[in-house]
Amino acid sequence: MINLIGVKTEKIDLLIEEAKQKMRRCLDPAHDLNHAARVARFAAQLAADTSIPPDQKTALILAAWWHDVSRTLTKNPSLIWMPFFDDLLSAFMLWLSAIRHGLFGSAAGMATRLIMCKSLGTGAVLTQLLVRHRHRLLIDLLKDADTLDVVNFERLQKLMPFVESYRRYYWAYKTLVRWFVSTHYLHMKTQAARVYVIKLLRAFLAWVKDGATYIWHLTQFGEKWCARMFRRAENLLQRIERLYLIGIALADG
Repeated sequence: MINLIGVKTEKIDLLIEEAKQKMRRCLDPAHDLNHAARVARFAAQLAADTSIPPDQKTALILAAWWHDVSRTLTKNPSLIWMPFFDDLLSAFMLWLSAIRHGLFGSAAGMATRLIMCKSLGTGAVLTQLLVRHRHRLLIDLLKDADTLDVVNFERLQKLMPFVESYRRYYWAYKTLVRWFVSTHYLHMKTQAARVYVIKLLRAFLAWVKDGATYIWHLTQFGEKWCARMFRRAENLLQRIERLYLIGIALADG
């Protein structure tokens, strides 16, 4: 008798390896193989903390590996407009690869739907259409895993040379920083992610205040802009700490 579970696991592993191979060719420094690997690690940790079933954890991790694969389709991925399309394209690419490997439904199908429902703009509508209520936590976990990497200073360090050399990255960096510190984007949707975002934000602010990093930002963007963004980042951390620390303490108790 053929071990169907073993066959499916092997094919899921092949899909993950395919995502890695594609992401190694990605020219977007903010959404490269290292980013996908960190999001996958965050997803695995959040899944463990949430105690979701193994098949759902597999779908979540597979989605994490594939969520930015569409950025490999272009040599000049945009940091501004690409977020409106990348999830839908990545989901379609995963769907095609899953069919090629003979995987229908199961974890691969769920991973495809999770990426589609994560998409900016259309995600909310697609969630209502494609995902049952009991599985919608997985979408929140995927979004949180991806968002946690926003404040990973290793990722921003890779962007710094591009900011210095390319005007489009200069303006994209300014726009995205302003967006992150001035909106609710970094507010986590799941309790499991809230511990991590506080730790990461604290580490991120410590990195920004480091002498060399601080001077780099002053040189690139000027004292007035830096002072305003640093102040907003500090305020964001304080708001998140007030919102989350009480809930975390109650959950631990």
